[in-house]
Amino acid sequence: MSFHPAGSITGIGSLPHRGAAEAVEWVFRNTPDLPFWPQLPASPGGRDMVGQFQTGFPGLVNPAGPPLVNNDSAGFREGCERLGADLAAGNLDPYGFTPDEAPGWFAFVARFSGAGRTTRFVKGQVTGPATLSTSFANKNRVSMFVTADAFEAAVQWVTLKGLWQIRELLRLGATPVLFLDEPILDPVLGGYSRTAEERGLAGLRRVLASWRAAGAVAGLHVCPQVRWKPLFELGADVLSFDAAQYLEDFLQELDAVRNFFRAGGVVAWGVIPTHSPTCELEPTAARRQLDDALGRIADPTLAREQLLRQSLFTPACGTGGLELHRSEAVFQALKAVARSYVEAAEPLPALPH
Repeated sequence: MSFHPAGSITGIGSLPHRGAAEAVEWVFRNTPDLPFWPQLPASPGGRDMVGQFQTGFPGLVNPAGPPLVNNDSAGFREGCERLGADLAAGNLDPYGFTPDEAPGWFAFVARFSGAGRTTRFVKGQVTGPATLSTSFANKNRVSMFVTADAFEAAVQWVTLKGLWQIRELLRLGATPVLFLDEPILDPVLGGYSRTAEERGLAGLRRVLASWRAAGAVAGLHVCPQVRWKPLFELGADVLSFDAAQYLEDFLQELDAVRNFFRAGGVVAWGVIPTHSPTCELEPTAARRQLDDALGRIADPTLAREQLLRQSLFTPACGTGGLELHRSEAVFQALKAVARSYVEAAEPLPALPH
């Protein structure tokens, strides 16, 4: 699928707003080329990125506290069988949100269904299986990531959660850009055993392939320092990362970066930092850092203009943990960076009327 965001901006997922309608209006006003449904952890009853996607997971107990999965129970085994059957049958209805889980989703859908659509692409996100399973433990406090049946359940669960979003956004006439959000990816890349790493990477690859087959642009977002080489081999359409802190790690795999661009991949450069409420938000410094990166990637067969056509600009991570004024400042800095590049590239295509 052709996706050339050409220096557009979008968010990773979370915003600090308390009201869903207010947050969605802010999204359409500030990220019109690639609007995203906002996750709202600070809203009344708001849930974090794990809590938003855990309800109904097989064998889950203690959802209000540190989530535990009883993977020895009949309920877990029955739930896993149901996941496999639903995935095979394309039964997606049980995997949608409720208004309590994701008020930002429902406000976004209502707003997008109304007048004023300017792009055919919209962004969603699902907490990835590595992050989800690492956040769960069994009764012995062992991470569910290292338990093969529990991780497989997480892979199927996340796949179905994403397929439901894709179906609903396609019904709106939109093309979904769906990010697999993996801020806790370290276990997949060597934190446990080689077997667990291979199983984890294979699981990510399957999720992304399923979403692509269903009609989405499939992205992977990572926050921490990671080992990049295996991530280029996952089949993601978009790779999103904290370029404010970890750009040099990304560029150490320069041949893989170039091949990713040559194959049509998009990089979402998280150029404005979000890791601290006091870090500098300086668009000029971010632009200088990006110019250097683009210059190092470009070669005689890969023009800088092509790199820009295949670039998104984002905050380094979600801004839901920041104060509202700080989140606003992050996006203002981001818009300043994007404006400095956008004249060199073409806009996203508009929705047909």
